[in-house]
Amino acid sequence: MNIKSILYRCIQYLSFVTFTLLIAIYLKMGGFPFFLVIMSWWFLTLPLLIVLIITLITSLRFKKKEHYIFSIWGFILVVLFLLPFPKNGNKTYKGNHAFIMEEQYEKYKGNMFQLVEYVQHAIDDNCGIEVEFEDGRIKEFHIMEADSNTWLFHWNDDIAVEMLMKKVGLDALELEYIHKTLNKMSCMSVEVLNRDSRNYSIIGFRRVGMGKYYYRIYEGGMSEDEMKQIYNDYTMIYYNDSVAFEYGAGAIGNLNFSGKNEYMDYRRKQGKDSIYWNVYKMGDLECDSIYLYPNQSYSLINHILDNPKLEIKGIEMLDNGVQLIKYVIHK
Repeated sequence: MNIKSILYRCIQYLSFVTFTLLIAIYLKMGGFPFFLVIMSWWFLTLPLLIVLIITLITSLRFKKKEHYIFSIWGFILVVLFLLPFPKNGNKTYKGNHAFIMEEQYEKYKGNMFQLVEYVQHAIDDNCGIEVEFEDGRIKEFHIMEADSNTWLFHWNDDIAVEMLMKKVGLDALELEYIHKTLNKMSCMSVEVLNRDSRNYSIIGFRRVGMGKYYYRIYEGGMSEDEMKQIYNDYTMIYYNDSVAFEYGAGAIGNLNFSGKNEYMDYRRKQGKDSIYWNVYKMGDLECDSIYLYPNQSYSLINHILDNPKLEIKGIEMLDNGVQLIKYVIHK
């Protein structure tokens, strides 16, 4: 085997190793980081991809041991790449974080509400805390003192963290319990503000690139205005009266919750989404409208219809028994 053949064989193995690592990123973090790396380093990934494809095609001859190695290796890469795609009638979208967050919430929702209640009782009244962990250590620790309306921000400073914990009445054992509970739920942070001015807490799910996915936990349930705001916010997804999914973009990147429309369409087709607000024009009058599904709770619409200032402007029966109710609430 001459030097040229040895060099080409090394490039072949390099191409397979490189795309094995890229597929691992794809499975762990989704399609966006995967394609971001490929496009950012196209001058390396494109030639290696061409080598990989040529190697796979030529390996189908199965004349040498290397042909079997590359064929099996390539088959595994293709299978792993296809794993995140929709399965079982759109039931699973591994690349869509909304579906992942739903699955995680249904598995750990009891722990999430328990953690929020625990932190509320652990810290002092009128205080706030936000703590994020990474690799077993505190990455961010922010507090709001009782007599302040400003968050104090600190990162990776054990001495400062101890001082800040005392300011809000949190001790080391309580912090350790928070850390263990977040680990159990595969989450990374929690934010609680013990004030009447905010009726929700936040649990950080995961970071993807410079963005971060959160759960908004409403212990007392959402108001009608809050639900409408969430429905019309491109960074948030309404899940039920007690929780919303949220995406916070970093300094760069997509500002919207990627995959929101796909996820909401799926929920409506499955009859899981009992309401959907949008604005409807009836002549010169701007109306609100709600989609209601027959197998869902009517507690919210009953509450709205009981409003003496509400006037129904029209009810339309859609496919599958879905009702479109158009209404206005007079000032």
